[in-house]
Amino acid sequence: RGDGPTAVALAIGRGDVPHVAFADRRVLRYAVRTGDGWQVEDVATAGKRPLGHRVSLALDADGTPHFAAYELTRSKPLRGVVLYATR
Repeated sequence: RGDGPTAVALAIGRGDVPHVAFADRRVLRYAVRTGDGWQVEDVATAGKRPLGHRVSLALDADGTPHFAAYELTRSKPLRGVVLYATR
């Protein structure tokens, strides 16, 4: 309920810096901890279909984030497509 995230993923980068990906039905966002707080940006916005309740985050060897989210195409039976994005 509410407008909060329905899915969250965490990765720890170099220097133990936390990276977080989170999504609600409308947008997938990415946040990284900086010395001044959190830097947050939108990664993907849902089109006609809502984003689902799954999100994944991985950092490659260079520290680049890679995201996967589930885009719902049908609720009964549950069907969808995987959305992939990188920064």
